[in-house]
Amino acid sequence: VFEIDGPSSSAHRIAALEWLIDDIPTNVSHTPDGLFGYYLEWKMIQRYILAVLYFSTNGPEWMDSLHFLSSKEECEWHAWQVDTDKMVTSSTKGVECDEPWQIRGINLAYNNAVGTIPPEISFLNESMKTIDIGYNAIYSTIPSSFGKLSKLTTLTLSHNCLSGHIPEDIAQLPHLIRVKLFGNPMLTGNLTGVCNGREYSSSTKSGFVEQAFESYAGIDCPGCVTSESLVECECCNCVDSSTFTMCSKGGGPTHYAVKANLHWSKEECTMSSSQVLWLEENCPCFDYNGVCSTDC
Repeated sequence: VFEIDGPSSSAHRIAALEWLIDDIPTNVSHTPDGLFGYYLEWKMIQRYILAVLYFSTNGPEWMDSLHFLSSKEECEWHAWQVDTDKMVTSSTKGVECDEPWQIRGINLAYNNAVGTIPPEISFLNESMKTIDIGYNAIYSTIPSSFGKLSKLTTLTLSHNCLSGHIPEDIAQLPHLIRVKLFGNPMLTGNLTGVCNGREYSSSTKSGFVEQAFESYAGIDCPGCVTSESLVECECCNCVDSSTFTMCSKGGGPTHYAVKANLHWSKEECTMSSSQVLWLEENCPCFDYNGVCSTDC
């Protein structure tokens, strides 16, 4: 996988490899007859990649472990999310797989994930379609290897502490139609390539950003007058994270819903003085859904 003393070595990769070695007997016991070699190889790869993700984002401190690193099949490392407004089970948080038991989605949103995004996720390029690690405390850069995720349709990394240049290849991914990178004002680059003639949603309702169409792209960009972001995007809904304002192409500024964000109190990922000031004046408390409110 990597040389222990090599440039690619890291504490979280070593931890993942040590866990995998102990986990191999569990994998073998679940191997279908006649498929030992093939099944074990891709299964080990998937479990290793998820283990690296777990350790690189401080998995032991996640709000919900989502059964990561358990003896369960890795496609069962998830939990059901409940829509508190409708009181119904709505979607899966954690790992989502397709029928051949290959990973097609990862959702760690609002889970107190603190750390960096491992480039190993790109090794799931034959099956990965959705990635949602929004509203956490993810810092450093977006891996350049994400440009290899040719089947990716949705990338949500909103409200973290990402910085650096957005990999150019991401904007050229052929199936990418939903991109949410806002809330990372230190990102730079150009996302215009993702437009590709598509019409992107810019509707809002009661302060909540809604997708009127299947496609959506939102990022901190100069479309908001007060934004200091350096990301260019001709079709994106622009956001000024300092005032939690969305400046859609279809109209003036609209404050979008601000949800309780654990990363605000993290040393690695703190709010700016302008964000603190805006929240004190416009969002002194949160309702039971974790949504910004002035009704305290």
